[in-house]
Amino acid sequence: MVPTVNGENLRAVLDEQVDAPATHLHTDYGPHYHKIVGDYFSQLKRSLDGTHHKVSREHLDRYLAEFDFRHSTRKASDTERMAMLGQRIGGRRLTYRRVAGS
Repeated sequence: MVPTVNGENLRAVLDEQVDAPATHLHTDYGPHYHKIVGDYFSQLKRSLDGTHHKVSREHLDRYLAEFDFRHSTRKASDTERMAMLGQRIGGRRLTYRRVAGS
């Protein structure tokens, strides 16, 4: 996450975090990206807005991981996608935390 979104800050983060020659970057239509890339990613924004309606900063990495999984498995059937998920969660326990006031 970038606290102040402008071309200079984004360039610094991208230079540090991304292997530019091996990456195809998708962004929204924000003017701060014009100096950086030519492609845009309104699909992510539509997906987050249409599915979650509100995205918290605390869980942003989880929303992005879900979107990445959906996009990466978009050609798989629902059965294939569930099998992939089953392989990833094998041996893990699902734990519940009691919410205050419940």
